[in-house]
Amino acid sequence: MFQLRIVGYIALFVADFYMPRAAATSVGAIQWEELVAGSTFLGIVECTTAGGLVAKYKVIESWKGVPVGARISIREEPDIHGPKFPFALCGEQYLIAAYRSRPWDMRGVRSMPINMADPVWWRELPSDFTTPLFRGRYRLKPHAGIDLRSAFGSPHESLEEFREVALELLELSGDRQEEQVLRALIAQRNSRQRIPDGPADERSSGRQGYSAASPRQVVDGLVTVLPDYPKGNGYAVADILQRGGGLLTLSALDKFKSTKSPELRMICDLIAHSIRFRLDLPDPTPLPTQLDSPAFQDWPAFSADALMERYSDLLVETDESYKAGFAFASRLKENREEQFTMMLSARDPFIRVTGAVYLCYENKSLGMLKLRDVLELDGDAGVWAALNLARRGDKAAVERALEVFAQEDDRGREGQLHERLQERLIVLLSNTAAHSGIPQPERAEAKEGRRKIGSPELHAKYLKWWRTHATQAVLFDPWLELLEEQKID
Repeated sequence: MFQLRIVGYIALFVADFYMPRAAATSVGAIQWEELVAGSTFLGIVECTTAGGLVAKYKVIESWKGVPVGARISIREEPDIHGPKFPFALCGEQYLIAAYRSRPWDMRGVRSMPINMADPVWWRELPSDFTTPLFRGRYRLKPHAGIDLRSAFGSPHESLEEFREVALELLELSGDRQEEQVLRALIAQRNSRQRIPDGPADERSSGRQGYSAASPRQVVDGLVTVLPDYPKGNGYAVADILQRGGGLLTLSALDKFKSTKSPELRMICDLIAHSIRFRLDLPDPTPLPTQLDSPAFQDWPAFSADALMERYSDLLVETDESYKAGFAFASRLKENREEQFTMMLSARDPFIRVTGAVYLCYENKSLGMLKLRDVLELDGDAGVWAALNLARRGDKAAVERALEVFAQEDDRGREGQLHERLQERLIVLLSNTAAHSGIPQPERAEAKEGRRKIGSPELHAKYLKWWRTHATQAVLFDPWLELLEEQKID
């Protein structure tokens, strides 16, 4: 029975275990104090290499971490219910609060079932820092106001005001920073459930102890509630401590657990483990180093002809065959050129384009030739072929690729590929403009009340930009070499 309870407790912690960014999906959204005190880097950056999921930046204002002028890469976590390929474009400036990247940062989305996943998540793009889910990245638009409530959990109405309070917090001692973060998390939780924030003797007499309590008393007051776990305030306090705790909390947990039950000692160890992980401190318990296999690794291992047969009778264009072809091509180990060549005769357009795209990794000249053969396929299949030609320097394919902007795709989950092709093309054009010394194309924004982009007017705007600058443009995809090494689109 004891072992079953321990398994249950670990399951409750696992979502929050690896980084504080996961707290956005647990008890409460990350608070600005938590971001400021807990992040590895805090400051303003300018994008120098456009990218989706990962982009590269120059630090232009550093409040914490790396110095001004440093070149860094930052990953933004995708959202399965929102932006699945968050991207930054050259010249854009962002306010960033980010944590040091870990090899397993993307393990959650990579292990999702293939029907829910997005193939771009299976790219292995290295980064220096990673922003929390839903938090830590805010685009600073010229001549526009600022609203940091969603991205930073901050009520401050100007960048100047936020900069001032953030720097004030960072000037405090480590103990006082820990106290301020814990108090912010207590206040957040107290909007729904009363959590003590003072020493135990004051709580027993009904007083809050908010103004009089020292950092040590605040921590001790929280730790004494842990025996309630996982009932009452116990789970909320455990979440607060693992998200906002620091050296004081580690010391308090070590003393507190020494006389407690095995179950409570396990809870204390899990909280301490999470804190040490977040603070990059040595941990007596080794951290896992083996990543979960991406979901597509478990996709049925059928041959190219079986794949073609499976999708030979589709009467409507969907993303399913695109994902299936991607999964098959990405995991294929033997006879790759033969299998991809076989896929070129498939009835399904996405299977055909998949064969041409992945043939480029085995035989580039033949792959490029076959991409041109499928360029005129209707809809997104032809756009995908055009995008891969353009990535490899073929200017003649750009206008075909730009047709993806002519309309939005409102098919929900089945329209993911259309949206992804739009975003990948925007990133390619931004890097091309920066590389070629020509003006950046205007960022496509969704119309008011809409999430997706696409219209004849938008298509005309991008087409005009391309025709104006095509002569000077040198198509440039800075991510292509790395992805060719990985043999993944």
